[in-house]
Amino acid sequence: MHIVLFTYKLNLVVILVNTYILFYAIRFFVPFNKKIIFNRLYKIIYKTTEPILKIFGKRVEDDDNKKDYRALYVIIIFIVLYWLLFSIDNPSKPFLFGLIYMVSSFVTYFFYLFSFMFIADFFILLRGRYSYGEFARIIHFSSQSIIRYFKRVFPKLTKMKRDYTPFLGLLLVLSGSALVMTLLSGLLGDAVSLMENFGRGLQALLNMFTTIWIILIVLRVILSWFRSVKRSLFYENLIFLTEPILSQLRAFIPPYKTGLDFTPIVAIILIWFAKKLLFLIINFIF
Repeated sequence: MHIVLFTYKLNLVVILVNTYILFYAIRFFVPFNKKIIFNRLYKIIYKTTEPILKIFGKRVEDDDNKKDYRALYVIIIFIVLYWLLFSIDNPSKPFLFGLIYMVSSFVTYFFYLFSFMFIADFFILLRGRYSYGEFARIIHFSSQSIIRYFKRVFPKLTKMKRDYTPFLGLLLVLSGSALVMTLLSGLLGDAVSLMENFGRGLQALLNMFTTIWIILIVLRVILSWFRSVKRSLFYENLIFLTEPILSQLRAFIPPYKTGLDFTPIVAIILIWFAKKLLFLIINFIF
């Protein structure tokens, strides 16, 4: 069972269900508080989960027990339904397989979620968490809440010109996911080696990293057509994140000679070829 070639369909429905379960997990571990950090995002989570939680009654305020156990009940119900629906849809497979596939979908989901979080935090740290708005601060806060433990083990990384600690988080996600998926594939009788799962996960990370960079370049090109957008903070951040590679290419393809700036197209092609080359190297090693 590979991380990126997930056996059961990790389609939009599964992603939405897992996201909804994640919202209830947040409600369970982080009780509602009007003064809570990132209150705007939490209000969205609160409003999307509270209607179902009301079925289990109102939350009882208790200083000794701050967790909202109504959310835990909903999580258990979702898991049981998930398990039963898979078993009904796959009657030829053992009943236990439904639970294993469900756990696998969670692992795959959180692999992509945390990978995106750490990659985004790397881009955020290039300029500073206060340069991208509230959502960026939420990502940075979540990322650093995990990475801070690694900073104690690798203090030299925090003293470098660039903060590369998000890559430690990526290594943790990659290694942990590969290990769990290897164990689960063994339970399914279709064992895949740890190194092979590690390689597949590495390809997924590389694909995500390059895709984000290409999207940033495309967004910069599109928004450059609108004069009013050029004065926005968002466009300014796009320039900051994409200019390092584009400025290097302009030295070889000067816009004043061609009349048009072809560097974004060349950059996307080079990123795509670099990704394919690295894919071949990963396949050869793993």
